[in-house]
Amino acid sequence: MTGTTVHSGRVELVRLPMRPLINAGGANEIAFLDLVLVTLRGESGEIGEGLAYTINGVGLGPVALAARDMCDELTADKRPPDVVLEAYVKGFLGFYGASGVALSARAAVEEALWDLDARTIDISIARRLGMRSLPLPVYFSGGLWADRSVDELCATASDAVGLGFRGLKLRLGSDMAVNVERVRRVREVVGTTPQILVDSNQRWTRNDAIRMAQMIAEFDIAWFEEPIDHGDHEGEALVRAAIPMPLATGETVWGRAGIEQVVAHGAADVVMPDLQRMGGPETIIQVCRSLAQRGQAVSSHLSHEMNLALMAGLPNAVSLEYLPWFEPVYAERLRLDQDGNAVVPDGPGWGFTFNRDAVERFRLET
Repeated sequence: MTGTTVHSGRVELVRLPMRPLINAGGANEIAFLDLVLVTLRGESGEIGEGLAYTINGVGLGPVALAARDMCDELTADKRPPDVVLEAYVKGFLGFYGASGVALSARAAVEEALWDLDARTIDISIARRLGMRSLPLPVYFSGGLWADRSVDELCATASDAVGLGFRGLKLRLGSDMAVNVERVRRVREVVGTTPQILVDSNQRWTRNDAIRMAQMIAEFDIAWFEEPIDHGDHEGEALVRAAIPMPLATGETVWGRAGIEQVVAHGAADVVMPDLQRMGGPETIIQVCRSLAQRGQAVSSHLSHEMNLALMAGLPNAVSLEYLPWFEPVYAERLRLDQDGNAVVPDGPGWGFTFNRDAVERFRLET
């Protein structure tokens, strides 16, 4: 993709407060998200949109600056846009290491390029990728945080099932016995049909992860996500072999090489490449298609507004994560069918567009 000529580009910053604050399992609470919104305009007036995000403002300046530089390069350099992006990342940012800032900014710009390309020829990205006929289950990933009370967890889980979700992801805290009780209570509330997935956000040692998995196995856990440090692939493989449910990981590694390391070690039953950390949709599709040839299942991480089209174009995608962090700046909402599967938008591009009133309301002046 990315054959459309870019006439102009714009980068805007918005700040989305987290209310209530979120403790995702790490040392710091998430107070707000800062989004780097990229809008590219083609020669005929069509636009394409993409975004990157930072947490609590960390790294916002460099990501925004790199995205602006990339937009400037795309409008000044008449080579194909994908060539321009690759040269920028390998050249200027390659001096500092082509991950982190480089891939985050590239992801936002490449998302906008893909959107612009598809809108220019009036086709959805899902259809352009060859949308599969298989259903794409969606699991609810918002609100079920480790710092929420059991009553709050149960109420949120019940509401999510009522909205049509057939999968729920709970974050585990540091107390194993408390985790068992929380999972048990949620299972009692939602019944036997909805899937329950758990995510420890890398908090355990190898042995403790195995013990935790064994303690909650009776509740029919669909997968155990990031049980240990994401860089310990040998440990992930050991844990995977020892626990009675699938292991999911991969969202925290950078680039194609990071995913290949996960797979080479046999560290995951389900690989979860992150759209931003992969550097955009091109790498996601290349990586996941390669994994499909090896029989490796994949799932998405965050960004359902764009991941929906990507996962719908992959034969090995087993689910879509619904974590509505970016919803406040979008005009459209995810839709489910009667079985809890994603309804893939048929509109051009991603099928999700920025809500300009919301962008103005949350605008971060710099």
